[in-house]
Amino acid sequence: MQSYRAKKGFSLIELMVVLSVVSVLVGIAAPSFSNWMKDNRIEAVASQTRSMLNAVRSEGISRGEFARIEIGSGRLSTCVVTDIVNTCEDAIENAPIETIDWDAEKIDISSSKDINDGITFDLRGRLLPREDKILLTYCDERGANKALVITINQIGRAMVTELSTEPDAQCL
Repeated sequence: MQSYRAKKGFSLIELMVVLSVVSVLVGIAAPSFSNWMKDNRIEAVASQTRSMLNAVRSEGISRGEFARIEIGSGRLSTCVVTDIVNTCEDAIENAPIETIDWDAEKIDISSSKDINDGITFDLRGRLLPREDKILLTYCDERGANKALVITINQIGRAMVTELSTEPDAQCL
């Protein structure tokens, strides 16, 4: 009688089947993961901006001074200044409250108004000059499909929404 011995390990066919299944799963999951990363990146920058807007506005109100937000290429700075004509650069001795950086190649921020001089809140936290609202649009290479908008209203409140809900906003 021949004894039947159990073979240890996997056959080549079993390994090929497992590799095929894994490669199909990776092929399906990779684009979803990439989109998730892009969504997460744009949401993080918009959320940080909104938090900074609220923080600098509150700080300006508590100090009884003007609050400023300056947006440059890939950088957003906030500060509290004593005079409306001062910039965050002028307030270096007071130190900016916060600065965030992002990859300007991947995320573009555009505005409904000319904000080259920054966004300023008065002593009570209201938007200066008295605009209806300012829209900051956050877009990436996907364009308007996944863009986010921060709406800053007259009284200085900031709210993040999707681009599709804000008819006045657009990706440039």
